[in-house]
Amino acid sequence: MRQFEMPGETDRVSLDRMCSSYGFVASKFLFAFQTRELRGEVRDFRAFRNRLVAALGKKPVEFNHKLANLRTNGKAAEASLLTLLREIKETSGPHLQARHWNDNVPGNSPIPLS
Repeated sequence: MRQFEMPGETDRVSLDRMCSSYGFVASKFLFAFQTRELRGEVRDFRAFRNRLVAALGKKPVEFNHKLANLRTNGKAAEASLLTLLREIKETSGPHLQARHWNDNVPGNSPIPLS
């Protein structure tokens, strides 16, 4: 049997920030997957996740070039998701790990989509 401790005030603030960040990112993913552009990506969500992770791992110059290519090829929703994830990655404070926001990709979520 495990015992749980109530988080201290510092941990509680950090936890609140992470929960609100998770909700914000989840809503952005859901909105992006409702676009015509990304609706088909749900079928092969692992390939889409790998594309996102690969793009986020690039150096700033390469990343900006990738964003420009996406926008010129009509992939604005994917470009805005990448921009958001990159901004979150570069901010200070507690961060969601890839496994946390990976749960937002349909097919990975325990919540059934209707």
